[in-house]
This record gives sequence, structure tokens and C-alpha cells, in this order.
Amino acid sequence: MATLPNLFLLAAVESVERNISSDNARNVEKNMANQLSNKMGKILRMRIYNTRFWKEECFGLNVSTLLEKATALDHIGGTYGGARKPCGFICLLLKLLQIGPDKDIVTELLNNKDHKYLRALMTLYVRISWSAADVHGYLEPILKDHRKLRKRLVSGAWGLVCMDEFVEDLLTGNYSCNVSLPRLPKRQMLEASGILGPYRSALVVEGQELFREEISNLKRSRDSGLFGEVGLHPKKARLAEMGTSRRRDIEFWQKVRKELGLKPLKIP
Repeated sequence: MATLPNLFLLAAVESVERNISSDNARNVEKNMANQLSNKMGKILRMRIYNTRFWKEECFGLNVSTLLEKATALDHIGGTYGGARKPCGFICLLLKLLQIGPDKDIVTELLNNKDHKYLRALMTLYVRISWSAADVHGYLEPILKDHRKLRKRLVSGAWGLVCMDEFVEDLLTGNYSCNVSLPRLPKRQMLEASGILGPYRSALVVEGQELFREEISNLKRSRDSGLFGEVGLHPKKARLAEMGTSRRRDIEFWQKVRKELGLKPLKIP
């Protein structure tokens, strides 16, 4: 049976082990955040640290407060002007890389269509920090989003870019908003290795849905007896009826011209 001093000693050892494990977990999280933030170039990071927006708006942000700042964005962009001043968009991206939110939170924000600039921020974060399979899997559905985004150009002027164009540049380009993007393997290589399945275009999927809907409408029309008497689709039956009425009109006017002694009409 353990004596009283031994019990105190064991409790002290367990307390030290818990502190060490918690410190290790914090160090791991800190190292991961540093690795993510280091994916942005050092010169760009130094410029962001010196901006007024970073010092006043990005200090002490967590996930929830950062989302409040991101929903207030009204444009995207990197640096602009002769001094290459960073935009608020790129400042929040660096803070997002430092925080490193959970994957479930990022996925939920990607699927949120209410705030387009927040969605654009999350797409750039995913492109920088996630694996190639996740980048293709989560960003390709956003290609169906065609909303326009205001963009601050390098010259300081303003431009417009659609969300699908922005995502396409992330999937195919090497730079976006003055940020060097990690190398992304081509989709064909990922399909050949079995990591991803075949790509299905949104247009192809929509066309297949329309085709299935048309087939189901034809089946319902056939079952409910909505076809014409000669077995035609209602639209074709109407066209046939219009052709019959046109022939009757031509015959009538041919008789009128004959009675007046005029030449018959030439039917094309």
C-alpha cells in the first residue's frame, strides 16, 4: 500500500505530465499555424504587418470575430499602388492562416452563398492550405457560382471578376492576389492514381437532368392519353393542324384568283 508522501509524489508527477502534454499540443498547433502563415511570402507578410488595417482590425481575432470582418468585405485583391499597399482581403487571409480553423467550419463557410467575399476568402485559404484532392473536391462545385466580385487591381484601379473565373485561376494558376500558390497536381494525374473520380461538368449534369425530365414528361403524357388522335405529341399535332389550315387557305385564294382571271399562286 502506497504511503501518503508517495501519493503526493504520484499526483505531482501526473500534474507535470498533463502540463507537458498540453504544452506540446499548444506547440504543435503553433507550429502548424506558423507553417501555414509561412506559405505566404515574407515580404508580403512584412507589408501586411505594417498596415493600419492589420494593427487595428486584425489584432486578437478568433474565428468568430474574423468572420464578422470577412462578411464586411466589399472587394478582393492583393497589393495595389506604387507602395504595394495590402488590401483588407489579403490581411484577413494571413490572419486566417495563423488561426487555422477546423475543416468542418471551412466546409460550412464554403457552402454558404450569402456572403460572396467570405466565400472567395475561404476558397483562397483552401487552395493554400489543403491537399490537392480536397482542393479539387471542394472548389470544383463553386465553378457553378457566376456572381461578380469587385477586385482591386495592382494599378489601384477597380475591376470585375466572376466567382467561377476566380476559382478557375486558383485551380490552374500559380499566383492569386499576389500570393504564390502551392504546386497543384493536374486532375488527370489524380484520376489516373485513383485519388479522384472522373470529372463531371455542371453543364453535362444539367443536360442529363433535363433529358430525364423530358423522358418522364413523355411517359406521363403517353400514360394519360394526351397524345393526338394520330399518335403524335401535342406539339407535333398542333403543327400538323396548322399545316392543314394553311393548305385550305391556299386552295381558297386559288379559287378567288381563278374567278378574277388571275394567274394561280406559285406555291414554294
